[in-house]
Amino acid sequence: MANEGEKVQEQPVAEKKEVQVLSVMNSILSRPEDKSRQEKIKKAKKAEDDKVFESLVRKEISMERRQKRESVHKRLEAHLNPQEVNHHKTALKGVLRLFTAIQQRRREVLGTGAI
Repeated sequence: MANEGEKVQEQPVAEKKEVQVLSVMNSILSRPEDKSRQEKIKKAKKAEDDKVFESLVRKEISMERRQKRESVHKRLEAHLNPQEVNHHKTALKGVLRLFTAIQQRRREVLGTGAI
């Protein structure tokens, strides 16, 4: 029974990865500006070289995430003036310090030691 439960949990993760890989592959192949990357993917598919293909997909996923992050930051900065941006950064740093202090105090109380 325990093995069946593990299999049930593994399948959705594998399916998610496969769907993500397919969507990345389709997005790469649909872009005309990425000729070199398209050629690498086609060669990897023909040679069935999983390592090359996986590394290309990982690079593409990280590039897409980076682009999304940058676009979000640009949109936020476009709506805020520089003083507001600095205020938000300072506020976030303060929250981070507070959280770190709370975690440290919690560790001391629980006796688990330092970070």
